Amino acid sequence: SQESEDLQPDTMTGEQPMMQLVMQHGQRLQSPESLDTIAQRTTHSVASLPTQTRQIQSPISLAVEPSAGLINLIAKTQHQGNR
Repeated sequence: SQESEDLQPDTMTGEQPMMQLVMQHGQRLQSPESLDTIAQRTTHSVASLPTQTRQIQSPISLAVEPSAGLINLIAKTQHQGNR
């Protein structure tokens, strides 16, 4: 569907979506992950952040910009809400 396409990673910029479609029409789209898999993904994700962002005291925040896909999805849902 178009909504799931809007949330796909952008291979040109290396962006990764912060959210993923997990349910559609009341059905789970993927098998549940094990706790080990979740732990590995979280460890990898945290390790990918700059050291200054991972520090406990006075971490430096990352600048976050919405992707073109997210901006398009926001506009689409706002348009649908105005009908």
